[in-house]
Amino acid sequence: MDSVSKPMFDPKEHQHLRYNPLRDSWVLVSAHRMKRPWKGQVEKPPEDNIPRHDPNNPLCPGSVRANGEVNPEYDSTFMFDNDFPALQPDAPDPGSDHHPLFQSKAARGVCKVMCFHPWSDITLPLMQPAEIRKVIDKWADLIVELGAEYTWVQIFENKGAMMGCSNPHPHCQVWASNFLPNEPALAERCQRDFLQKHGEPLLVQYARMEAQAQPFSFDLTSSHDRNSVNFGYTAYYTRIKTLDRQLISGRLEFGYIFVFSFWQTHKPLRRRGTLLGEASFHLD
Repeated sequence: MDSVSKPMFDPKEHQHLRYNPLRDSWVLVSAHRMKRPWKGQVEKPPEDNIPRHDPNNPLCPGSVRANGEVNPEYDSTFMFDNDFPALQPDAPDPGSDHHPLFQSKAARGVCKVMCFHPWSDITLPLMQPAEIRKVIDKWADLIVELGAEYTWVQIFENKGAMMGCSNPHPHCQVWASNFLPNEPALAERCQRDFLQKHGEPLLVQYARMEAQAQPFSFDLTSSHDRNSVNFGYTAYYTRIKTLDRQLISGRLEFGYIFVFSFWQTHKPLRRRGTLLGEASFHLD
């Protein structure tokens, strides 16, 4: 009999796999490697020197875009059809006569650009509550409007040259498509399976267990009375999760009733995230 006792498992010291229920996959966690000496190069982002208004920036009020259109002198949010869209509503159908290994199918949709503010030298977390309210209200309108016609509506933000953003101005992309992308399709399937098996929505149960101080996730900020913000149990680096502690019934309810709660949670989060990573966090 082996007289040497085995060490007790410590998630901070011993590698292990963690299950991600939203992707039906496993993530390798090797937290002990944080002790490894590292002397790699650190690339600090250059200091921003962004003018408040640049007539050559196609997102600024009064500027001329690539297609020759002139932006209005907007003083709040401003939205326009993307001049170089990844999705178009009238793309031809590739047909169905394909080899099983080389299949194609129709992909249609619309792409829009939404500016948050007329100033180029400001970001979403630095805007005033009333200004942010207008942004999120517009998001809700877009989800309802485009969601009536398209299967999926994605609102996302690219920030900084490192992310490939060529125009330094507070804005986001809005893509609506006639198909469900791979990641949300997988998450939907996993949540439906969980609901059928356990009789409760997956994220509702997760939020409840998290509120009960279960040691499954790392809280980045103090939780708001409605929202919980943390690095999830299976989160990849820099991926932060926000959950509403109360089940909402639809898109309008999110957009118009809980908008201020969303702002109160994300404003300090995005500021702190920027400081932690020495780069401005983006919305996805």
